[in-house]
Amino acid sequence: MDYGTFTPEAGYNARAAPAAKSARLAAAEAAGLAKREGAFDELMVTEGVGAYHINHFISYGSFMATQSAEVTKRANEFLRDFVDIFEPNTAAGVKRSKHRFQANATVEFFLGGDDFELLDFVGGLVHSDWVSMQKAPDGESFYGSTLRRRWITTGDLVLKVAEPEWLDLVRVNQHHFLAGRRSWRLGYDAVLKRPYVETAAFERSSLCEYYAAEKTGAFRKTIIQIWTSLLENARKEFTTINWIPPGSVPDQKVRTGYETLGNVDYRMDSFETAKEALDTPWFTKILPRHPGLLKGL
Repeated sequence: MDYGTFTPEAGYNARAAPAAKSARLAAAEAAGLAKREGAFDELMVTEGVGAYHINHFISYGSFMATQSAEVTKRANEFLRDFVDIFEPNTAAGVKRSKHRFQANATVEFFLGGDDFELLDFVGGLVHSDWVSMQKAPDGESFYGSTLRRRWITTGDLVLKVAEPEWLDLVRVNQHHFLAGRRSWRLGYDAVLKRPYVETAAFERSSLCEYYAAEKTGAFRKTIIQIWTSLLENARKEFTTINWIPPGSVPDQKVRTGYETLGNVDYRMDSFETAKEALDTPWFTKILPRHPGLLKGL
C-alpha cells in the first residue's frame, strides 16, 4: 500500500502501490530500450556502418506495343498484397503488423535459414526486422524504410544471459540488420516496350555486429535469395502479364554487368562513400524509377 500521501481530512492514502520494476527492466528503460509498444526510430542509411550497398533485381515481361492498363492496375495491387506475394520464401518470412510508423503501415520480416549461421550470435531466432511501407512520391513505386524497434518484447526476454550482456543483446536485437531503404515497382519500359517487376536498395549495415556478419558473405547470399524469390513470386501472381526469361530481352545491353538466377537478373556493388554509390552509372539509371530510396536523405 502507498502510505506516502497524508491529508488532515482523509489521513493516509491507502491506495495500491505500483509493482516494483525488475532491475533489468529499469536498467533497460534507463538505456532507452523500453519505450511504449509500437515506438520506432527510422534507421537512415547515413547512420549505418561500413560500406554502402546498392543492388537491383529485375524480371521482364513480353513485348507490348503500348503501355498496358493491366500493368498499372496490377501495380496498385503490389503494395496492397505485398505480404501475400512475398510468401513462400526460403530465406525469410514476413507478416503484417498492427503498429504504424509516422502513419504508415509496418511489416515484420523474420530472417533465418541455413545460410545465416551468425544469427545465433546476434539474437538467433528471436530476431525480426521491422520496415515501414509507403508509396513513393511518384505514386508508381513503393518503398520500405528500415526501423529500430524501441520496446521490450517476449522475444527479448529469451536473450537473458548474465549481466550486463543481456542489455547489449536487446540493443542489437531491436535493430533491423540494415540501415536504409528498399523500393519495389511493377512498371513499363517505354524503350524496350516491355513490362517489368523490380526491386532496388540503397543500404548498409546498421550496427558493427551486423557488419561482422556481412564480412562472411552469407548475408549478401541471403539478400539474393530473398529478392529473386520475391520477383519469381510476383511473376506467378501477376499472371495476366506474359513474363519471359531474361535471355529473351531483345536489347542485351540492359543486362551487361548483371548476373542471372532463375528468371531474374540482378546486380550488386559496394562503396566506401554514399557519393560513389549514387554516382554509379547503372544505379543512377534506375534511381528515377525509385524516388523513395532517397526521399528525406
